[in-house]
Amino acid sequence: MPEKTKIFIVSALIACLGIFFVTTIRSGHGWGDDFALYIHHAINMVQGIAYGDTGYVYNPAVPSAGPATYPPVFPLMLTPVYKMAGLDFTAFKIENILCFLLALFLVYFVLRKELSFKYLLALLVLMGLHPFFWRFKESVVSDFPFLFFAFLSLFLIARAPYSDSSGKKQLFYGFLTGLCFYLAYGTRVIGIVLPATLVCYQLVKTKKITRATVIASAVFLFLAVLQAFLLPKVGRYFDQFADLSVRSVIKSFLISAKSLIFFWGDYPQALSLGFAVALLALLGFIVRLKKKGLSSLEIFLIFYVLVIGIWPSNQGTRFLIPIIPLFLFYCFYFLQETAVLLWPPARRISGAVFVLILLAASLIYADFYISADFGPIEEGPFKKESIELFEFVGQNTRPDDVFIFNKPLALSLFASRHVSAFHETETDQEFRQYLDKVSADYLIQRKGAVVKYNSNFLDGFISRNQAWLGPVYSNADFAVYKILPKAI
Repeated sequence: MPEKTKIFIVSALIACLGIFFVTTIRSGHGWGDDFALYIHHAINMVQGIAYGDTGYVYNPAVPSAGPATYPPVFPLMLTPVYKMAGLDFTAFKIENILCFLLALFLVYFVLRKELSFKYLLALLVLMGLHPFFWRFKESVVSDFPFLFFAFLSLFLIARAPYSDSSGKKQLFYGFLTGLCFYLAYGTRVIGIVLPATLVCYQLVKTKKITRATVIASAVFLFLAVLQAFLLPKVGRYFDQFADLSVRSVIKSFLISAKSLIFFWGDYPQALSLGFAVALLALLGFIVRLKKKGLSSLEIFLIFYVLVIGIWPSNQGTRFLIPIIPLFLFYCFYFLQETAVLLWPPARRISGAVFVLILLAASLIYADFYISADFGPIEEGPFKKESIELFEFVGQNTRPDDVFIFNKPLALSLFASRHVSAFHETETDQEFRQYLDKVSADYLIQRKGAVVKYNSNFLDGFISRNQAWLGPVYSNADFAVYKILPKAI
């Protein structure tokens, strides 16, 4: 089949996926909270306000709640949308969907020389229609943009010039690749594995570092250092490594392994598919290593897995998004290599397994979409009770008041107040000391329909300290308490 025909088919497929994703966008947003800080940064950029002036009061005792500031690339990407549409979450989601679709194009171009077209097309379909990605399109977060920049970087790494001759090609490649590395890093800090991948790949491939690689590394390093100097230094990601231990590393690796197996679902049929694909992917990785040695794909995968393995606040499937295409790739690579064996039964078995995977995935997808909720997102900052809370806070408290809430980023965005997350302490006195430290004025409790998101510690603290907490507002989901002076 001519390459132009293949590209046309892939383009048509991705266009259909785009139509499906955009036309099924659900109104509202979940309580993820990360989205609010990204959007707040974008608003500050548009309005000329200091990047880190979001009202979020960083609590070093709970670094997993997020750093004081996020990397700037994704907020910068949101600025034109905010300028044109304001605080329109549908518009934000469409931009994220476009990043996902472009990432699928890049997956095709990165892998097209490694997989036959039928396997590669199956990979794109399985990934594009997977319920996880369909649900994830409702989150205004940086994962899809990072997926795009990561595969754009992998595309460039695979085409690194091996000649160390001088010339415009070396300079152009080095600058473009270094810029792409930074865009990935400036979207998610784990993008730092990409320049490491290029350097390692060059050493494996040519036993030396070319001039283009030096330029790419220098451009990346310059931009990364510039970012570090320009952004506020309070509350960095590295605070999360304070609790690093052998136990946390083992737990993180187990979370990642479980997420890959449970990627298709948690019921028996889905788990069977999960185990089968995971086993085939492992075999495909081994076969490819034996046949071709370390390529940029394997090096990136190893570095990426090592980093998320030691990251204390592993978020499961979300952290695996950039390697899911490679996970499917190695599964199909094993089937492809098995199919070219001279032993006829091996070819038939390979074909049968391929069909079974597609059939099993189709049944899982069909079962999900038949019962999927295509309506508004029920829980989250756009729920009636949440909007009422934001309105009360915005209309009945002072701009300089400080709140304690377990979704501080959302409250700081929608109510324009200073907000800090709370942390559990051994005694009430320790918690009151933190309230004093941040000059807290109000405490917000989640209850009723959202009690599953609440903290037993906070509930207990409130019940034990009624004399120091004056209730000022309540609805079905939230209660707001004024912290009286003698409380702290």
